[in-house]
Amino acid sequence: MGGRMKDVVEIETDVLVIGGGFAGMWAAIAARQAGQQVVLVEKAVAARSGPSSFMAGILLVCMPGDDKDGWFEEMVVGGEYLNDQEWVKILLDESYERAVQVQEWARQYGRSVFETDASGAFLRKRARGHHNSAATIVQARPFVDVLKRKAKELGVRLVERVMVNDLLLVDGKVGGAFGFAYRTGESYLFRGKAVIVASGATAFKGILMAVKNITGDGVAAAFRAGAVLQNMEMFTCNTCSADYDTQGMNLMVAVGGEFVNGVGERFMQKYDPLLGNRADLHQLTLAFSREAMEGRGPVYLDATSASAADRELCRRILPETFETYDRIGYSPFDRPMKWVPGVRGHVANGGGIAISTKCETNIPGLFAAGDAAFRASNGAGGGPNGKAVCFAVVSGHRAGRFAAEYASGQSINLPRSDLLDGFGKARRSFVQPILRTSGTDPDRVIRELQELVTKCEVFYIKSEPRIEGVINSLCQMNTDLVPELWARDLHELVKANEVKNIMVVVEALFRSALARKECRGSHFLEEYPVTNNRDWLKHILLQSDGQRMRVWTEPVPTPYLRPRGDFSTPAGIRRE
Repeated sequence: MGGRMKDVVEIETDVLVIGGGFAGMWAAIAARQAGQQVVLVEKAVAARSGPSSFMAGILLVCMPGDDKDGWFEEMVVGGEYLNDQEWVKILLDESYERAVQVQEWARQYGRSVFETDASGAFLRKRARGHHNSAATIVQARPFVDVLKRKAKELGVRLVERVMVNDLLLVDGKVGGAFGFAYRTGESYLFRGKAVIVASGATAFKGILMAVKNITGDGVAAAFRAGAVLQNMEMFTCNTCSADYDTQGMNLMVAVGGEFVNGVGERFMQKYDPLLGNRADLHQLTLAFSREAMEGRGPVYLDATSASAADRELCRRILPETFETYDRIGYSPFDRPMKWVPGVRGHVANGGGIAISTKCETNIPGLFAAGDAAFRASNGAGGGPNGKAVCFAVVSGHRAGRFAAEYASGQSINLPRSDLLDGFGKARRSFVQPILRTSGTDPDRVIRELQELVTKCEVFYIKSEPRIEGVINSLCQMNTDLVPELWARDLHELVKANEVKNIMVVVEALFRSALARKECRGSHFLEEYPVTNNRDWLKHILLQSDGQRMRVWTEPVPTPYLRPRGDFSTPAGIRRE
């Protein structure tokens, strides 16, 4: 056994924040500014783990003077009316204040986050999904670096390289969390009056940039604790180079990139006559899938028409991408690149923990923000790009603010003795794989899961029999493989528990997909090839009853904007 279990570390605070990306950092800052003691715990290194530091240069910011009604309509229509329309208004009202705030902090630190024009105004481009709106051009790493520095300056305590795997409840109320330090073997008992899950979404340990450690730990922990999940059938598939794991397609399209199929056709106008190559992600990924399935693949991204100024802009905003290209002697501006859908699970858009406009969950004291939550402002995930990061920023700030308000009303933390039973159960379950002398390799389960769910005809273009087959296979894996997961060292122990968490979220995705009898957003079901606003403008909700997933629906409120018709053509349908 390449690792040794050590003592328990206990940490008490007012507000516990789980996750060190955009949402977690903003939550910690806001809670600390509200006068609460704050601990932020991160599985890897805050400001360097997950997708936040790899954001590809685009952030949606609604500025004074913008047509807010036009932006609102674009977001709701793009989200296919699955949005929480109150959340859309919140995003548009608060995004500019957050942007100005971080730019001012950056100035104080001698850094720059946003690109500006000659007048000092934020530089903006229309990219994927933008018609009325536009996105600001932003540098991701300076952004998260500034947030981390501000959090530390305010007195937020950072606990890094600790994986939080379970929430601790007493009488239905959250009181802390169990964590494990995979480098030292120490177990962590966190006690907090309020807990914010901001640990990101769930990917499947694929090959794409920035998703290897995004394994749904917080979402699965919240689900096991009784939190409701929402619209898990909605997912994200970015598009990317088939040959190089790089970021930045959104910006490449913004500077004139076009998609061309295997027969030389610039085909995206056939799927989205308004936006064409700037269509949102679920339209792109479903279109790419259909082109391939119908014999018109592969798809290429042709950015050869980009101007010299735009080529320089791309180099400045996407330094890691162009470092990769330079090392291999390649330029994306010289010839078209083969381009494919890239499975990212719920990263950036899609389902997650159900929250209110105050980021509250159904569990008292538990809040969620960013990719861990259902992106309530974004609905089915279409519309203007940059909204996912915007939601992380705005929801993170709101989660911190309202968690601090909740914590200030709690006189004391829940007694330590009341949390020990849950802590002991969580710890025993977590370490079980390393106590075995043989069993199932976590990498084997991941490979089988990837082979099962990432096929074009399973993940993108679905059918009811194929979904049922996936669910049956997942149940079989949970019976045969997951209980026998084996870890030879502390690193593999983390991987084994990541596998358990991924399995929870993937099952939720496909059970939700089976429940939705229509096509909407990234969800395409062959038996129901239409968006049905008459019968299926509904949220799909899931909750654990201890043994299985309970699934039900609730109507989507439409207080400000209703669908124009009962039925419409979904993404992924070619319009000849």
